[in-house]
Amino acid sequence: MTTSVQDTNPVAHTLDKIQNICDKDVIFLLGKTRAGKSTFINDTAGEHVLASTASMTSDTVAISYVQVSFDDNRVVNLVDTIGFGGSHVEHTRPDLAAKYISILRSSENQTTIKVFLYLIDINDGAGLDHENEKNLNFLAALVGEGVFSNVVFVTTKWGSPADEDGREVQEDRHCKWESKLLVKFPGSRLIRLDAHTSRRSPKRLEADPVLAAVEKVKYRDNALNVIRFALERPAKQPTQLEQELNGSGGTDMTIGDTSLGQLVTQQVQEEAQSLALSNPDVANAILQHEAFIRSIPVNDQHLVEKLGDLAYRYGKVVMEVASTFVPGTGRNTIMEKFSEGVERTVHQTTYAAERGGTIGGLVAAATGAIDTFVTSMQAARP
Repeated sequence: MTTSVQDTNPVAHTLDKIQNICDKDVIFLLGKTRAGKSTFINDTAGEHVLASTASMTSDTVAISYVQVSFDDNRVVNLVDTIGFGGSHVEHTRPDLAAKYISILRSSENQTTIKVFLYLIDINDGAGLDHENEKNLNFLAALVGEGVFSNVVFVTTKWGSPADEDGREVQEDRHCKWESKLLVKFPGSRLIRLDAHTSRRSPKRLEADPVLAAVEKVKYRDNALNVIRFALERPAKQPTQLEQELNGSGGTDMTIGDTSLGQLVTQQVQEEAQSLALSNPDVANAILQHEAFIRSIPVNDQHLVEKLGDLAYRYGKVVMEVASTFVPGTGRNTIMEKFSEGVERTVHQTTYAAERGGTIGGLVAAATGAIDTFVTSMQAARP
């Protein structure tokens, strides 16, 4: 099918509440860091709207959405989420659970998300290892069995069809994913992105504008084919998390009372246990971090302030552990810079929360935390 050209330049917006974008079909994109979520949205929009990852760090620090139109002005809201395994302190599973709860908490128990696209890098040789298993369990607790049929797994980053050996390895991985995913998520579907094509080098495209224009159309067609396929089976009911949050007992729940919160507690306790002998301070910090978030009521209006206080305490432990690898004179410098950065971040977070709500405050807190960590460690350099 030939795609229509986007009528207006798409823009990324921070997602504060899911009900703010339910006037159009909502599609959530999830997956590990570097799976290609932001790139998929850029391809669909036909523009570079979101920063995409080019390293092991996750560029996506806030949940945002981009509205795109296609097929005679059909409009969808594509939600770009923070990748599992992100490098920032606030990318832990308890923080991600808190973010989803903040966004999905509403006064109405209605269907908001039509489709979940879970992207998988076909070159990820880890397969369904322990980390990927934890990510998929997180997804299952978020959506619930009733929405499994509205989950589409998308394998990305396929190599050139001309590379027969490479494609054979990728096809084998695709088959293994399929055999596991369709059993774990009954009713879900699996589809290839770029199944019959491959992506060109960014440097090559930059050097050849004509080729870049041709490839942009191809990439958009590939992404839209996935979206059309997914929307053939839109969700008819809310996710499990939304049913819990917005049901009759939702107002009295804490984050730890939700099915997602309970799963995260289990995952964090397992992680802390594995670190207990080698890094007891970090293990203890992880447990305190999760326990604090677990205790927060889902309808708490002071979530930003509580997460900010938690980030300070959690960050301080991490910084103290990091400073042990620095000579004595540098340790005091690190902690002084850390305190200065925390004070600066508190002011920035408060200002942003007043104007951008919970999510705006979280974005400011995340940015400030990263800057604080970097400047603190740089201060110790000779």
